[in-house]
Amino acid sequence: MENKIQFCGMDCLACPVYIASQLGDKKALERIASEWSNGKLKLDPTNFDCVGCTEDGQHYNWCDMCPVRKCSMDKKIKNCAYCIHYPCEELDEPFERLPNAKKNLDNIQKNL
Repeated sequence: MENKIQFCGMDCLACPVYIASQLGDKKALERIASEWSNGKLKLDPTNFDCVGCTEDGQHYNWCDMCPVRKCSMDKKIKNCAYCIHYPCEELDEPFERLPNAKKNLDNIQKNL
């Protein structure tokens, strides 16, 4: 099965925001924004269009603030598996939220 692994190891092809963005499904983006919002944070579906953080173009609004993305872009690496410091503490939070992310990066690094 094909995948689209991002800097932190997340696979875009398993991300509902990426999928809905690629399909142009505005209703799905509205539903996702509503589901992901909480009492402290109300997410705006217009900030959800995403081509994947490793690509040029529109990104989910968090991408511009993501320390993992910034670090990877500064180092000009494909993703964190290619970093000599992998794994590092910047990945602790993504690995906690995205259990498959570490598996994805570990598999890539194992095959380098």
